Amino acid sequence: MTNIKEEILRLILENEMPETIIQELGITDEILKKEINILKLEGHNIKRQFYYNGMQKYILQKSVPDNITHIVGVPKNGIFRALATSDYHIGSKKQNIQYINRVYEFANDNDIHIIFNCGDLVEGLLNSNFHHSHYDQIEYMLENHPYDEKIISFIALGNHDADLIRTEGLDLHTIINQSRNDLVSLGYGPSKIGINNNEIIMCHTSSQIKNESAKLKITGHGHRYHFDIDYGEPTLYLPTTSNNIYDNYPPGFIDMWFNINDGIFTKGTFFLYIFQNRKTIVRVSYEKYNYETSFSPKIKKLSKSNKK
Repeated sequence: MTNIKEEILRLILENEMPETIIQELGITDEILKKEINILKLEGHNIKRQFYYNGMQKYILQKSVPDNITHIVGVPKNGIFRALATSDYHIGSKKQNIQYINRVYEFANDNDIHIIFNCGDLVEGLLNSNFHHSHYDQIEYMLENHPYDEKIISFIALGNHDADLIRTEGLDLHTIINQSRNDLVSLGYGPSKIGINNNEIIMCHTSSQIKNESAKLKITGHGHRYHFDIDYGEPTLYLPTTSNNIYDNYPPGFIDMWFNINDGIFTKGTFFLYIFQNRKTIVRVSYEKYNYETSFSPKIKKLSKSNKK
């Protein structure tokens, strides 16, 4: 093991933040990632740990992996809050970067540090009038997707994202995780998020999670928002955050609130926000689900007259 790897491993074991490791060793973030990848190849079980306040650090995990991405630092009693978005289709005429920027502004204004993204982050399929190669499209996404050091976006990749593998052998999952710390790809299939004693499962298409079990299921692909109880569990079908709307369902995102008592979700409230224009958002409906009684009153539905 080289000296720099020994020092990185020592600092990780001392619970130091990545910024401290970089500063103390006089290296760049790119070098830190490269050396950590080498340590992983040598068998060290180094993982990124994600915090509710948007902070991240590397840990040497000394437990058997459970294939769940855990968010730590969530209060045992209080509120867990996050946003849910889907279907950005960056790299096509369908995209609307201003919508995505507005989601981030909303998160910043409301002290929200977690965003769940259910895929089709990029268009994948090429439009010769927009990008001439998949590399151009990926670089465009990495350069133009909003960045905030205090916001972590967890991404369950979709069928358009997977098109990069099918056509060019380009793995967007690896590219994202090597390029942007704030964007965390969870892969191409169902992905579970652990929050205290609760699990949220997210995936791009609902067919992949219909037989899964979690406190909440989140899915994209349909570009139409609705809330339902599928197989006895609450499920959010997300709107698109792009110009690619179906059946006049407006683009938007979901603001999720979970009441927590002794580490357990007791109630979930899901607010639908839609974009009236590039800068204006409007809250148009919300749903509540009581986990203690498994009861979901219909509070307010988006009528056709509200759709824009």
